[in-house]
Amino acid sequence: MTQVSTVKAQCSDLFFSKYLSDGSSNKAFEIYNPTAAPIVLNGNYYVARYKTPTTSGNTSGPVPSTISTPADGDTLWLKGTIQPYSTFVVANPEVTPNSSNFGAVCDPRIRAKAVQPNGMLGNVYGTYGSSVGDPTYFKGSDVLTIEKKVGGSIVIVDLFGRQGDYMAASNSKPSAWSTIAPYTGGAGMGTWITKGYLMGRKQTIKQGVTANPSAFNPLLEYDTIAKPHTPADTTALYNRLGSHTCDCRPAGVQEYTKSIISTVYPNPVVEGGKLTVTSSELIRSYTIMSVTGAIVKEEELVQAKNNFNISVDQMPKGVYFVALRHSNGLSSLTRFIKN
Repeated sequence: MTQVSTVKAQCSDLFFSKYLSDGSSNKAFEIYNPTAAPIVLNGNYYVARYKTPTTSGNTSGPVPSTISTPADGDTLWLKGTIQPYSTFVVANPEVTPNSSNFGAVCDPRIRAKAVQPNGMLGNVYGTYGSSVGDPTYFKGSDVLTIEKKVGGSIVIVDLFGRQGDYMAASNSKPSAWSTIAPYTGGAGMGTWITKGYLMGRKQTIKQGVTANPSAFNPLLEYDTIAKPHTPADTTALYNRLGSHTCDCRPAGVQEYTKSIISTVYPNPVVEGGKLTVTSSELIRSYTIMSVTGAIVKEEELVQAKNNFNISVDQMPKGVYFVALRHSNGLSSLTRFIKN
């Protein structure tokens, strides 16, 4: 299969709408559908990570020599449908604290925003060092692309970064793109902007970057929000995931979202009791996470339903999040206390 890059008409195909690199495993990216029709992802689109080369060779793992040679272990096939003028969030799946490579889990508030279903099309989220899912472990200096199958070819529909840049090093590893030309993070090149920030595509951007740019100026197409300093700031930052404003959407046409009301009862719940989960939208799966982000229980329902019961026996006392994934492709989050 050959790979080509083509120039796309505005508002005609997917592009990255947000990029979150908030330290450790707190990473995610958001994809936007700027068209008036649903876009089916299944077997058609994937995200690839192109690891940054160094003057001495490479960082960890394979490094493609050109943008047209993806590393097979760094691709993530997407599954589902993105509704018109709506988003699709993929989050880092790290749920094992103190692992050999990452000492912290991905914040459950980020994972709750994720649409990409865990366990479908293989272990699509993957784990660090696995053969699939690695794009979610991107560094601030890695290139990310959205690519799709078109007949016998692969077409790049959007690209974040610039393949081939030799980045300024931190701890002997490439670090991040910066704010002043030539943007590769060296002395006098401003602030490292692709590490420790949430980056949102500007409202005026109507299409992706389909070929490797001559230079990657992060502020040309993205607005940035610095790493938050308080818990309230952090929650507000993560809540920006899952919604995007774009000039592709005609005036008067709303984003394909609706308010989802989800509740749990009783709250607090005690040992021996059952937690009743109720939602205004049909629920197809749920994940219970501790405040540290560890997955306590998860289940794909045999049949989507608006309410069901969960046993909390053997769960330690504490605060938990319940992330619900709905039949309409949206997600919601609620919390409860176990006494």
